[in-house]
Amino acid sequence: MDQVARVLGSWDADGTRRAVALSPAAARELLFISRHGEPDAASTSQDRMGYQRPPNQKRFSKIGSYYSEHPDKVTTLEVAVRLSSSHDIKRFFDLLEAGKFDAIKANFGDQVCSVMDGQHRWLGIDRAYQRALIAEEPFDITIPAMFRTGLSFEEEAQHFADIN
Repeated sequence: MDQVARVLGSWDADGTRRAVALSPAAARELLFISRHGEPDAASTSQDRMGYQRPPNQKRFSKIGSYYSEHPDKVTTLEVAVRLSSSHDIKRFFDLLEAGKFDAIKANFGDQVCSVMDGQHRWLGIDRAYQRALIAEEPFDITIPAMFRTGLSFEEEAQHFADIN
C-alpha cells in the first residue's frame, strides 16, 4: 500500500490550516501522539513529557473495525505541524507532496506531526491497516486531516484539552 499524502488546500488566508489526505501508510510514517508519561521533545513542562491520556485499546480496536466496514465515514484528524517559520513550513509541505517522509523526519524530527485530536481514530485505522497487511487484503481508506502550523506546545496541549 502506497505512502500517499495530498495537500488539498488551505483553510484560511494565512495558510496555517491545510486540508490533507493521507494513506494509512503515510500516516504511519508521519504521525506522532504526545502522551502523558512519554518523552516529547517539544514539551515545555519540567518533565518534558506529553499531554494526552494513554489510549484505550478496546476503544480504538472498535473504531478500527467500524472504519474497515465503513471507509467512507472516516472523520478528520487534527494534526499540529510543529513548525512556525514560513521557510520551514513551505519546505515541509513541498516534501509532504513529494512523498519524501524520510526527508521530513531528517529535517524536522520524528515528532513534527503531532495528532492533537483523533488519537483513537488514528490508532484504530492503523490497527485495521496492519491486520489487512498481514492478511494480504485490500485496505482502501483515505484519512482526512487538518494540518495546523505555528502553534506553540502550550497552544497544542490547550487545543487538545479544550476539545476533549
